[in-house]
Amino acid sequence: ACTNPAAIDGGRGRETDEEFRDRYYQSVDYAGGVNADAIAGEIMQNVDAVYSAICYENDTDETDALGLPPHSIEAIVYGGLDADIAQAIFRRKAAGIQTSGSSSIAVIAKSGQSINIKFSRPTTVAVYIQIKNLETNSDFPGDGQDRIKEALVEYIGGDVRGGLTIGSDVLYMALPGVILSVPGVVDFDLGISETASDYGEENIVIDTREKAVTSTDKITIAEVS
Repeated sequence: ACTNPAAIDGGRGRETDEEFRDRYYQSVDYAGGVNADAIAGEIMQNVDAVYSAICYENDTDETDALGLPPHSIEAIVYGGLDADIAQAIFRRKAAGIQTSGSSSIAVIAKSGQSINIKFSRPTTVAVYIQIKNLETNSDFPGDGQDRIKEALVEYIGGDVRGGLTIGSDVLYMALPGVILSVPGVVDFDLGISETASDYGEENIVIDTREKAVTSTDKITIAEVS
């Protein structure tokens, strides 16, 4: 048995069936061998608590535009434990292909050789959302504002949710549909920002090694009085 004298900080509950299906369908080309898609699929499928993964490769003799060295791969992973990710990459990568990234974890091969497996974590980009002049009708539930916030976090992603994949832009025009999915929403004014100020209607551009995230405290809602 175990007794915690204080509240647990971090971690998450077992994923739901819907979360598992989302993760499964992101595991493209899982059985496809040792290519970049198969490596990303291996990570998504077999590493617990991974919410997004992508793998880039450079098969040329020169450093490419992403900064990858010649004949290398770079996995970028959101969520999961470092050691588990390194093991997944090692299982799938082709012999002799070097790995690239900002994190380096030693993996012991069956031969006893210690091999450093590198990968990267995405830089998170905070997304702030402002909803003003929210108009609703009688179908709007009592916890409607909380539902709107949860729907937006689910769509964009957060600390323990996948949402948008690594490198995916936050498209302004996609967010109204998320808000309208809550019953009873009639009209609203919407603004988004990276800085909790200067809200506007411009898309938030996410780089190849970045991941958009938000949380309920980054979403403000003002109803019409």
